[in-house]
Amino acid sequence: MKHSQKENARVKDQIVAGLFSELTERPFSEITVSQLIKAAGVARASYYRNFESKEEILDYYLGQLVDQHQQDTEATGTPIGWTSDTVRFHITQSFALFKREKDRFTLLLDNGLSSYILDFLKNMSQDPQRQQRLALRNHYEQSFFMGATFNVLMDWLQNGAKESPEEMTDIILRYTPVDLFQ
Repeated sequence: MKHSQKENARVKDQIVAGLFSELTERPFSEITVSQLIKAAGVARASYYRNFESKEEILDYYLGQLVDQHQQDTEATGTPIGWTSDTVRFHITQSFALFKREKDRFTLLLDNGLSSYILDFLKNMSQDPQRQQRLALRNHYEQSFFMGATFNVLMDWLQNGAKESPEEMTDIILRYTPVDLFQ
């Protein structure tokens, strides 16, 4: 990666951090660009060079998480094909990511931005390799599974994410119809 690309990524990450810092102080709808750039420690021009809106910052942040999650998953060398171990692995990895990002996702939830979390879950499941691994037959099954997972995730976050990713995986799999992935 070139120096300018690294610098641009650093500035974007500062802006993301600034947004989440501001979310601890005030609602999303009340955050101004002036407050955001001050919290991020960047120039107004840097903000506008990278983003047109606060929503675009969230899209960037969540897109980066999706990319990182897919890279981490691919790095494990998990085989393609449906097995209960493969599905368990992917669900556990997803909950581990949410646990790591718990504070930020809780801020999104507390600010009425849960639709970003649902979109994030859907984007995570859009990976063609993951769809092969999970072998969901159609988009209704995917919607059913993502919707159920989303609601369990929201409840888990609202309750402080006390259970481990492994415990949450057990809960999801306990209540998922067995034939959903066959």
